[in-house]
Amino acid sequence: MEHILLIIHVFIALSLIVSILIQRTSSDGMSGMGGGQSNPSGLLSGRASANLLTRTTAILAALFIINSLVLSVMASRGSREQGSIVDSLEGKQQQIAPVEKKPAAPAKGEKAKDSKPAAPIAE
Repeated sequence: MEHILLIIHVFIALSLIVSILIQRTSSDGMSGMGGGQSNPSGLLSGRASANLLTRTTAILAALFIINSLVLSVMASRGSREQGSIVDSLEGKQQQIAPVEKKPAAPAKGEKAKDSKPAAPIAE
């Protein structure tokens, strides 16, 4: 079911993009198709095409939001079985072993015990 909704979501998104890009201005939106201003009694006059595109865009936007909410609810129900991210992080922190502390470096002028010079000293 989730895969079907994802495919529908992609189609809605692409349709929404197309419907927004087709709209240019309030006077010439889709005027080349179905008549336009040269034929005011045409199927899609300038004003009728703008109203159609506005309604189509609004309907597609509403469907996109509703589909997004449904997908998010479905995803949250699936993640409840696994627990929250915070719970999984707390469990991982307990499993990590503590880091061993290295001995502090000797202060300036002091020689460390059992330390050998890096290069042989000429005598």
